[in-house]
Amino acid sequence: MLSMINISLACIGIILLSMGITEVLYVSSKREALTKLFVVQWGLLLVGLGFSLAAMRGQYRGHEIYIAILALVTAGPFMMLFPGKPRALLRSLLEGIGGRHVNALLLFDASIRAAAGAAFLHFSGILA
Repeated sequence: MLSMINISLACIGIILLSMGITEVLYVSSKREALTKLFVVQWGLLLVGLGFSLAAMRGQYRGHEIYIAILALVTAGPFMMLFPGKPRALLRSLLEGIGGRHVNALLLFDASIRAAAGAAFLHFSGILA
């Protein structure tokens, strides 16, 4: 029987894997639409993390965890509804680093995201 934690771990793993694939596609094609997709994926990741924390109710107490859950769950849809500012920030970061180093940094980040996504999927028990 799958618990809510396993399902949320699997969802977060799928989002992380898709973010890694999006970064690799961005490095290979430099299409601007992929930055918007990446920001939307970040929003989905924040919502997923907030809901997974909310699913662990009873294990953690206090208003600090409630504030963290509220911040994650509200920041995710804000990024998805208004992607202009995070997209501009991402674009300025990529332009500020410069040429060859951006590709190496993005590929390293994509590999870390994909590995973390695969680990989340493995430990969620969905694939077993």
